[in-house]
Amino acid sequence: MWGEPYLGIIGSSTAFFFSMWVVPDHLIDKAGEALAKASFPPCKQGRDKCPTFDKRITHPYPDYHFHTDLTYPEAWPKFSAGVQLYKKPRLFWEFPDPTLGPPSLNDPYYMLVGDPRIRNDKHMVRCGRGPKPADLYPVKMAVPARYTEAMILLQIRDVYGQRTLHWEVEQLYLLDPSHILNLNLDLQDLRTSFRDYAVAQTTEDDEEAAHRILCRLFLEQKREKNIPPPDRPWDAGEEIKWSEVLREYNIPFNQSELE
Repeated sequence: MWGEPYLGIIGSSTAFFFSMWVVPDHLIDKAGEALAKASFPPCKQGRDKCPTFDKRITHPYPDYHFHTDLTYPEAWPKFSAGVQLYKKPRLFWEFPDPTLGPPSLNDPYYMLVGDPRIRNDKHMVRCGRGPKPADLYPVKMAVPARYTEAMILLQIRDVYGQRTLHWEVEQLYLLDPSHILNLNLDLQDLRTSFRDYAVAQTTEDDEEAAHRILCRLFLEQKREKNIPPPDRPWDAGEEIKWSEVLREYNIPFNQSELE
């Protein structure tokens, strides 16, 4: 699982409307077919009218979605509760495909929603959040450090305008210094460049310093060819000019590295 339901598992107070799932690319159609055969209610509005695909929505568009509350709002920002499926490479391209069965305790990418390492408190229990009973179905989730790194990579990929807003909002919950320990995220578990950015986000009063680190992280990942095209193409004239931004921060680069 991912998105707001994921954040709820690790202790965030964010509201969520959907059950959001990442599925290996080669299994996404089978997953959609399985839910349809199980009588999950499909969308009756079509892509042109369903608010799930409104261009103002900052969530990524799902590959499959089902309106499980049987409501079909005609205007954004009203949502219907439902199940949404996403191809894994669109969101977590660095992750290996999850395997069948529970992940090992030392798996660097995956854990279970009932993992005893997920810290809990009475407030989380009262709100119906936190880890789930271990005897329920073994639902997989990302390890918090890897999930946080993925959100930062998505921000870099979709860096301009509304495309990046959802990833920034997730980071607001993940990196909130007032309750970061309750969110089960230890910044020391992040890779160095990601940790530098996360620390700047949580401790620096200088927003420009954090943005400079993000620009360096972008260039580092670009050099490693680890930045895929944006999930939703930029509108005409919106694409950020990375060369101008890097020059503004006096970060050396070769133009070929940005192509």
